[in-house]
Amino acid sequence: MPVIKILFENVSKSSEWSGPQILTSFLAAVAAIISFIGILQTGKWNKRKIDADITARSRIDWIQVTRGKLSSFISSSYNLLSHFDVNNQTGNESMESLNIKRQKLREDAIQLGIMFGPDEDNLNQSILKFADLITEEAVQNQGMGFEYMTDLQDQFIIYRDFLNYYLKIEWKRANLSLTDEEAKQKQLDNPKKKELEDLIAEKETRLNENKMKQLETLK
Repeated sequence: MPVIKILFENVSKSSEWSGPQILTSFLAAVAAIISFIGILQTGKWNKRKIDADITARSRIDWIQVTRGKLSSFISSSYNLLSHFDVNNQTGNESMESLNIKRQKLREDAIQLGIMFGPDEDNLNQSILKFADLITEEAVQNQGMGFEYMTDLQDQFIIYRDFLNYYLKIEWKRANLSLTDEEAKQKQLDNPKKKELEDLIAEKETRLNENKMKQLETLK
């Protein structure tokens, strides 16, 4: 190594070096090597910290944007579905206005889909499946009386609570309060997970029954 060569090159040229001088030079070389290794390790640690900070910042930004998308979707879906409530006194709006609401809901559902990629535990799929079913219900707009609209409010509460817990865990993972493995387990322990899964199954059954009724009327 160049450092050692510089420190010891005079040893071979002169026989006047004593044992203590050689030892001192050797220790100086060792110290230089240790310092060099320390610089490398510090550089690696700083890079890991920078990478972790970038990842955390990205997750926090994703959470903030996702909250906005979810809020917009829930608002659009409830705004449209309430139009079909038989007790809604303001439901005499034009077909053009109704179609605008439908289009807004579809766009919000698409935007929501962009925010959640597939995951091995199907949590993201559950979030998107509920959104797809709500959108389909709005397109079919059948059987949406007072009882259904009352149930719909409860359904959105389940969906909201599931998402609040989900995003809370993601926030803790973003600020490194939880490791990836800990966050994954916490997400699986979401207290609203089973309720949302049951709700999705119930909605799928209801929509399929409506489709069958529609087919029967066409015969």
